[in-house]
Amino acid sequence: MTRQQKVWIQAFQSVPQAWRQWLCACEDLPRITIGGLLLILLGYVYCNAGEPVDDALRHLVAYRFHYDYHIAYPWATLPSFDCWYLFDVFMGWMHRTFQEQAIPIVRTLSCLGFIGALWQMCKNASINWRVVIILAGVFLVHFRMELCRPAPIESILFLWAVALQPKRWYWHMLLGLGMASFYYLFFIYLIPLILVRRIYVVPLLLGLFGWWSAVGAEFFHVFFVLTKVSENSALPILESAPWLVALAGTWLLLLPVIYFWRKDPRGIVLIVWFLAANRVRYLETVYPLCLRFAQHLCPRVSRVVVLALFCYLLSQIYPTEGSLGYKGIVPANSKVFCVSMTDSFRTLYRNDVQIAPCMAAAWNDPKIVAAMKQGLKGEFDPDLLTMGFDYIIESSINWTPQLMHQYGSRLRLVSTQHALRVWRVSRP
Repeated sequence: MTRQQKVWIQAFQSVPQAWRQWLCACEDLPRITIGGLLLILLGYVYCNAGEPVDDALRHLVAYRFHYDYHIAYPWATLPSFDCWYLFDVFMGWMHRTFQEQAIPIVRTLSCLGFIGALWQMCKNASINWRVVIILAGVFLVHFRMELCRPAPIESILFLWAVALQPKRWYWHMLLGLGMASFYYLFFIYLIPLILVRRIYVVPLLLGLFGWWSAVGAEFFHVFFVLTKVSENSALPILESAPWLVALAGTWLLLLPVIYFWRKDPRGIVLIVWFLAANRVRYLETVYPLCLRFAQHLCPRVSRVVVLALFCYLLSQIYPTEGSLGYKGIVPANSKVFCVSMTDSFRTLYRNDVQIAPCMAAAWNDPKIVAAMKQGLKGEFDPDLLTMGFDYIIESSINWTPQLMHQYGSRLRLVSTQHALRVWRVSRP
C-alpha cells in the first residue's frame, strides 16, 4: 500500500461513523442536499463565468450600431437584416442594465435551464443516478453553454420541449413560438419536434411566415448561402467540424441508446436528425438526448460517488481571459483589421469601431480572408495598406528586419499588450 493510499484511508477513518454511513449509503440524496448542490454549482458558474471569446460579445453591443451589422463590418457581405434581432435586443438590454454582470447572469440562467430540462427528461432514474446524469450532461456541454449564443439557448428550449408532458399543449405552443422568434435557423429544431408533438407544426409555420413577412424571400436565401459558405470557408471553423471529431472520445454514450432504443424510438429519430447535420455545434443537443437513454440503466450509486463527481465537475469549470485590456486600445470610430477572430470580437466589444473580419470569415471580402490566412501563418499581406484601415491588431506576424524595412514607413507600432501588437497605418 502506497503512502498516498494510507493518507486517504486515515482521512476517511477520521470521519465520524454516522457521516461515513451516510456517505456510503446508496439511498437517494435528500432533496435539501440536491438543492444545496444546485446552488453551489450555479454560484460557482456565476463566479467563474469569465467572458466569451466570440459571438456573444457582438450580441451584447449590437445596439450601439442600431442592430445593423453593416455599420460594424463594412468589409463584409452580410444579409440585409439582423438574423438574431430579438436575441440582440435581449442581450443589449442585459448589457445596458447589468454591464459586466450580463454574461455571468446569462450563463447561470443557461446552466439552470439545461439542468432543469435534463432533470425532467430522466424521470425514470433514481435520484442519485439522475444527479450523476445531470453532472455528466453539464460536464459535456458546459463549454457550449458558456458561449451565450442563440444556438445553445435554442437547444435548451428544444430539450424542454422534449421533456414536457404532451397534454400541456399551451406550453409547447409558447416554447415553439419562442424558438421561432429570435434565431433564424429555428426550423432546424422545430422540424424534428413535430415527430414528438404535432402541435409544433403551428409555431413552425407561424415562424416561417413571420420571418418571411419581416424580411422577405431573402430569409430563405440566407440559409442556403450560409450552408454553402460554411462548407467552403477558407478558414477552419471549429463548430462546423464533423461530429466524429468530438464524439470519438464519448462514443460510450451511444451504448445505452443502442441497447434501450425500443423504449423511445422517437428519441432515436431526434438523435439521428442532429447527427445527420455532421456538425460539432449540434452535440449540445445530441449529448442530452443520449443521456436520456442512460436513465434506464438504474445502477445503485452511493452518495460519496455523487459528491466526488460533483467536486470533479467544479474543478473543470474555470474562467476564461477577459477583454478589459482591449478597452481604448484604438481611438473611437477607427477602422481596424484583426488577424484573429477573437481579437476582432473583443475589440468591437470594448470600442466603438468599424472592424474586419466579421462574425463569419466566409462572409468577408476575399482579400480579408487572404490577409487573415497569411497573418496566421506569420506573414504580412501588403494589401491591408490599401484597404482603408487605420489600425492593424495582431500577435502572430513575424516582423523580420526585411519586412520592417519594406513597410516600416507605413506602419508605426503604437502599443503592445503581452503578445498583442497594435500598428498605426499611415496614409501614403
